[in-house]
Amino acid sequence: MHGSKFWTYRASLNALVRALALSEAVIAEQYPLPTVDKDLVILGGGASGTYAAVRLREDYGKSILLIEKEPVLVGISIKTVSGKHS
Repeated sequence: MHGSKFWTYRASLNALVRALALSEAVIAEQYPLPTVDKDLVILGGGASGTYAAVRLREDYGKSILLIEKEPVLVGISIKTVSGKHS
């Protein structure tokens, strides 16, 4: 019984992987995405992420892609002080 569940899950997983690959090919053909070529990617534009990005760019000449989910670069301390802690 255990073996049949494994094969069922595996078959479902294979179908999902094929569907995702097909959808990726269709999307890529209709909506090509630009390629970003950077030395480093930093996730989070809080105090530490922003500081790291600036230091790496200024001190080492690295090209940085800083990704932040908020519309502005703010840290947890600024959110907490302003009463907008999320």
